[in-house]
Amino acid sequence: MSNKIIDNSLGNFFGPPQIGFGLLIIAIGCIITFSGGFAGIGSGILILLFGGIICFSKSGIQVNFQKKEYRKYLKLFFIIKIGSWKDMSDYDYITVLKSNKGYTATDLTAKRMRVNITKYDVLLTNSNNSKRILIKSMDNRYIAMSYAKDISDTTSFKFLNSF
Repeated sequence: MSNKIIDNSLGNFFGPPQIGFGLLIIAIGCIITFSGGFAGIGSGILILLFGGIICFSKSGIQVNFQKKEYRKYLKLFFIIKIGSWKDMSDYDYITVLKSNKGYTATDLTAKRMRVNITKYDVLLTNSNNSKRILIKSMDNRYIAMSYAKDISDTTSFKFLNSF
């Protein structure tokens, strides 16, 4: 693992409410494109692209352990990765921490819907744990710990057991 690049998707860039809004924008773009004649085609395609960016944007990270660098990126339309490489020589440890993420959506009747998600994040950290780089987020604690230990065994990063 020390001589190749790890490329992990970290999920959707936007949350569920924004993705729902993006789907609505795509629907509006389709209507404008197919019912607006020649004048509507250009604006409809632009609206479709905007909705597609909202719906299909992913965030991710690439880590090159050999060169000790990483790149957080935004992936557009499944192929275009935007992000720059950064040095990670300050990071000496790898650990797994539990994280809770939540999304709230409100409808027209002012009802709120809250969705809570528990994940186990594999992180690179510095010696005093003040800097962190998220490498992978998993649903199962034991699989996340095994993944972190595998990286620790094949690289110079020391495994910190936080559980």
